[in-house]
Amino acid sequence: MLRQLQTTSAEENKKFYYDGLELAKEALQLDTTDSESWLILGNSYLSLTFYSSHNSGCLQKALAAYRQSEKYEPLQKNFNSADLFYNKASALIFDEKYQEGIDNLDRCKQLDPLWQLPLIKKNSTVQLLRGLGDVVAHKGKLKTRKLNNLIKSISSKDWGPYKTSTLKRIMVEDLSQGVNSGKFLLTTVVSSVPCEGGSPFACCVCDNESSALAVTIYRLSQDYGLTIGDWLLIPEPVLHNIDLQVDDELITFRNVRVDSPHTILVNGHPLRSNQIAPMFMKFSSS
Repeated sequence: MLRQLQTTSAEENKKFYYDGLELAKEALQLDTTDSESWLILGNSYLSLTFYSSHNSGCLQKALAAYRQSEKYEPLQKNFNSADLFYNKASALIFDEKYQEGIDNLDRCKQLDPLWQLPLIKKNSTVQLLRGLGDVVAHKGKLKTRKLNNLIKSISSKDWGPYKTSTLKRIMVEDLSQGVNSGKFLLTTVVSSVPCEGGSPFACCVCDNESSALAVTIYRLSQDYGLTIGDWLLIPEPVLHNIDLQVDDELITFRNVRVDSPHTILVNGHPLRSNQIAPMFMKFSSS
């Protein structure tokens, strides 16, 4: 298999990965202690993650397969362990388990010091999180007058169809960890942070109370992005804390993950189909 797969369409990719998944399962039936087969199974599930919702289970199945591959790694001869830890790190970072992801990239680098991709991925991930932590801490680094004007511009007219829904608005400071069921978050974008490869789209938002947090939106078209001043409505937001220790640096902030942009509103309107794209990721395998 190649470190970078090239096919002609999303549907062909999807069929390819489903076929690969079935072959990986068949291989494991022959030897459930084969680390290479577990790695290939993990790669198949990881690839399918980008054609399904975050809660489809594919990502967790990929991580489970990688852990099985790691378990049987000492029994395997001529096995490229660096590939395993790189792909496992990619899955963890996509799942926004950044500390575990960075730790696996470090392990990958130890196994293959000459391979530059793990270091590149680590640096780009740390740069993204450092940038998000900075703009959240400083509310987009906007001048007070401009920030206040953006905040004042948020009003009930921006609720779109949620104006008459059973969901209730919640402010940033009232968000609970995990899924905030029955609630929606209405904010304005005050800054964005570029991400290597274009996904996720990462930004800082503020609500009417001037409280800030980060938002990461997956599956946005690379030709589309939110700009400063856009109103962003997120139904049933999923909140979690980002905590990353890199050397002597601690990066920490609150983040809302949007796995599917189909549900959000931008300036009171849902996104058009050409503003939404399937996810792709480069991964490594032997």
